[in-house]
Amino acid sequence: MRGKTWAALAHIRQVRKQQRASNEAAASAIALSYHLSPAQIKTMAETVKAVFDAGAPLAAGAGALWAAIGHPFF
Repeated sequence: MRGKTWAALAHIRQVRKQQRASNEAAASAIALSYHLSPAQIKTMAETVKAVFDAGAPLAAGAGALWAAIGHPFF
């Protein structure tokens, strides 16, 4: 029975160690975001918006191509 108890305690310690590492990584990512200037944030937001805006026409074009190519087969 003692072996199972020690194994359980070791597992709990390992899980807590992983949680602390994960929390530290998240905290450092948040701290990094505080160092971004407003201009960098604006640039990132514009880039993300451009990617999303370009996605719709690309998806529509891919759908039209799929319909054109797939039509004879179905």
